[in-house]
Amino acid sequence: VARAALHRPFDDDGNAAARGTAHPVATEQLCESLASQRRSGRSLGSGDETSSWIDRWVHSLSPDDAAASVSTAIARTIAAAIPEDSEVLCAGGSVRHRHLMATLSTSLARTVATTAHCGIPPTARESVEMALLGALCADGVPITLPAVTHVHAPAPISGAWFNVRGIPSHRSMTQP
Repeated sequence: VARAALHRPFDDDGNAAARGTAHPVATEQLCESLASQRRSGRSLGSGDETSSWIDRWVHSLSPDDAAASVSTAIARTIAAAIPEDSEVLCAGGSVRHRHLMATLSTSLARTVATTAHCGIPPTARESVEMALLGALCADGVPITLPAVTHVHAPAPISGAWFNVRGIPSHRSMTQP
């Protein structure tokens, strides 16, 4: 939407969306499309979920209103998937999108924080995830979800562990 309406790669800090007003019909249509995609088991963010919406709305809304409508629809879709009693922590570049974060908070009727609240910089999310998966793997804990990957047993790991100086440790990585 940013490329089509704003002629930019993204809405920097959500400034355009913050200046705009979400169009009720356009927002609801996108919410319905995103909800349908979610129910079908497809993840959001693949890029194709907004293409028909863009074709329909990008030329009839101001760029700022198009950005606000999309941001509002995404926030509502996320909010619909979050249980009422959950604490919500956000990470990644979207935490800088002021309109998305504010609309998510409003849609949930509670405060939305970033992972910085727990000592994890929002931009370090993937690094922390990989470190956690590595630690779990090192401890022999399966790191796949069979319902997602269809892998029902952890794959054997072979090789040697190295300490921080690059010297092989006493631990073997061979797992049954």
